[in-house]
Amino acid sequence: MNDLRGATIDLAADRPLLEAALFHCQQGIEKAFKAFLNYHQPKCLEELIVGGDLFDAVDQCISIKVDPTARWQG
Repeated sequence: MNDLRGATIDLAADRPLLEAALFHCQQGIEKAFKAFLNYHQPKCLEELIVGGDLFDAVDQCISIKVDPTARWQG
């Protein structure tokens, strides 16, 4: 939760700290993924793929468009 709070504070600044906010977002995602892996205890990567393949997931992530000038509304 501290990472989400940090990202929110960084983005709400008069001059948003985008790099710091992205770092906090990445940290939050990494911690959530580690918790997921710890809970499910997969034995191989194939166990993590549900209804698709990894290349489809990567393509979907790459296609996300972000406006770096947009203000955070959180």
